[in-house]
Amino acid sequence: MGTACSTGSDSKGDDKSTSENTETDFYAYYSRMDSGESWEAHQMVSEFADIVVNFSDTEQFYFWRASSYLPRWHTGQGVNYVEQLFETRGDGVGLRWDKLNRHSHVRIIRQSQNDVVIHWRYAPKFDVHKDPMLPGWTGWVDEYYTVKPDRTILRETYDHDNERKITHNLTLNPNGTITQVSAQPSAYVSPVPEFYSADALPAGPDSGFGAQYTKLGYVGAWDTGPEDQYQPRSNLWNDNWQVHADPDVIVNFDGNDTKWVFWRGLGFVPSLVSENGAWFSNEFNESWGWPEMCESGGAEPMNDKQVRYSHVRVIENTPARVVVQWRYHPTGICYNLIDTEDSPDGWGAASEFVFYIYPDGTVLSRNTLFSQQVNTYGDAPNGFEYHEAMIIHSAGKDPWDNIEIDNTLTLVNMNGQAESYDGANGGINNRGSEAFELPLQANIARINLKDTEFDTFTIMEHGGSLEIIPYSEVGFEEEYPDHHFVRWDHWPVNQIRAFGRGASDSLYPSHTSLFHMAFNPPFKQDDSSQTRLLLTGLSNMSTAQVTKLAKSWLQAPVVANVTGSSDYGYDEAQRAYYFDASDSLSFRLSGSSANPVFNPAFVLEGWENESDIVVKINGQATDDFKRGNIRGASGKKITIIFLPLNSDSETDIEICKAKDC
Repeated sequence: MGTACSTGSDSKGDDKSTSENTETDFYAYYSRMDSGESWEAHQMVSEFADIVVNFSDTEQFYFWRASSYLPRWHTGQGVNYVEQLFETRGDGVGLRWDKLNRHSHVRIIRQSQNDVVIHWRYAPKFDVHKDPMLPGWTGWVDEYYTVKPDRTILRETYDHDNERKITHNLTLNPNGTITQVSAQPSAYVSPVPEFYSADALPAGPDSGFGAQYTKLGYVGAWDTGPEDQYQPRSNLWNDNWQVHADPDVIVNFDGNDTKWVFWRGLGFVPSLVSENGAWFSNEFNESWGWPEMCESGGAEPMNDKQVRYSHVRVIENTPARVVVQWRYHPTGICYNLIDTEDSPDGWGAASEFVFYIYPDGTVLSRNTLFSQQVNTYGDAPNGFEYHEAMIIHSAGKDPWDNIEIDNTLTLVNMNGQAESYDGANGGINNRGSEAFELPLQANIARINLKDTEFDTFTIMEHGGSLEIIPYSEVGFEEEYPDHHFVRWDHWPVNQIRAFGRGASDSLYPSHTSLFHMAFNPPFKQDDSSQTRLLLTGLSNMSTAQVTKLAKSWLQAPVVANVTGSSDYGYDEAQRAYYFDASDSLSFRLSGSSANPVFNPAFVLEGWENESDIVVKINGQATDDFKRGNIRGASGKKITIIFLPLNSDSETDIEICKAKDC
């Protein structure tokens, strides 16, 4: 099956309006282009690597890895790149000066029938430095391409080093040439953040379900480090960033004020945020002991304090589903890239997370680690950790302001058996490294957040060897006297040269680590990559309801009695059923108490009827569903249906055109 992988138009179940980009050849989508060159065979990238803007069967304007994303116009009569505006120097040559696109990425900011806006961010010149803070935040360029169906383009280039904006008007000609009209460069000042929060980490405004690019500001306390080390250009945190209008991403949910936030102040480490300001993350891939590293400590995205190697992109954004991709290279505190020795093309380790986010607040995380050491874990030489539960605190907030001291952590297995553990007197962080014993085969963890009805849940595939291990701290009682939880303030926000720094006060933002989910077999693995899944969220669901959610994902009801599709099944890595269906479709979900139906999603590949859809449950039409229309990796139409439905019995579903139902 193909994976849905483009931003797209959208409409709700009761909306009879025509969705965007339905009856035109003009649209954009994420794809992985392949020209057959040898270097492409070992690229450590996913299906979202490149962007194609389609005009017709023979005309595409695309941004791809072979040119460090400098865009190219391709027709049946000729091919040309747009003008390269800056002298380049990197780890490659020619158009591939950024050979592995570590400092270059592209994003679809928006698209409609009227235009497509593409953002290309890159560093024209870069070196590999051993000093942890060079070249600081400088040396970046942001380019925006507003592409119209009449084949005209407004190209706006923001040259941050020289504080200027360069404007070009382009015309894409049928013979493959590009006509360019230039305007005089103008002075440019980076726009101020759209959202500030003086007393908390910035989570952005509340709204209905959906993703938005934004610029989140920070005006709280932060540490610039000792004067004999790197010092930022300004003591105002916001003024040090060479970014234009939309570096960050937030995702809001329906019916509550919780959200997902991808903010550069956290190195884009994805975090769930409660309505009262507690931040929660399931961490990332982390490794230790690499010979490339300048000093002791780990390689992780926390060390990329200036997000040189980290970026976030909205892949889908519809009422039925949001998909966000976060990609980074684990680095040491000196920006040392790891696992480069004997790696094809010098790739080194890379991590890519794809989050399938649904309106009910559930988030399926697909974590792919690319490395030559994918078969190792933890204390093994150069091993990788893949999970650590963290609560993140704003300046002025102590851990016990965000975490309940009693019944701090509840562990649950698939039978619904549960045990709670207290954080009082270091009851979690002072336990040592032995796994929590009960309940047996627990694969669900809930953290009890303070002063909110929304608690975290994390569900992981069990696989028979999963252990949930407390985050232990040697000498906890001496290091953190009279404290209940560990606290570190080297991250977030602070720009200090430190892999770890324990804190005894709340002067700066900090984080608390509570436990690891470890030793679980990967969902998928080969010689150079491994993929792991988890399902997470903030929810006021009971433990019984969270257990039911876990069963609906890991023991999903079987699809039966299918008509209208020849290729179908359940994709655990999306938490969705998929069908190749272009017209009408009917099927049965064989629900039971062991295999419950719980807010299912359906991915209809090749579905032609993007509007006027009717959904029936056991023969009765319902308006309680959400629909989204996107383009897949080949530009193929895909419709996504999200259906709020809970059932422990067999359920018949029909999806069809209004005139045929």
